[in-house]
Amino acid sequence: MDLEALKVFPIPAQDQLIVEGEQTEIESFTLLNAQGTDVTHAVAFQKGHTPNTVILDLRALPAGVYLLQTALHTERVVLL
Repeated sequence: MDLEALKVFPIPAQDQLIVEGEQTEIESFTLLNAQGTDVTHAVAFQKGHTPNTVILDLRALPAGVYLLQTALHTERVVLL
């Protein structure tokens, strides 16, 4: 994946984090803490102004370092 295809801001984040796909829809995401534990369930999220944008509400998480994993929607065309 092209690193420029995904924008994540602001860094560092406090109350919210915005994840924006350049040209593809964000299908899913996982948020892991520094120990590798999935803390996605603790984060409220909503779609942004486009299908390519997700806004994460981070207020329930303690300050720390987190890893964000995303899955982007890709289309596959098969010609027979």
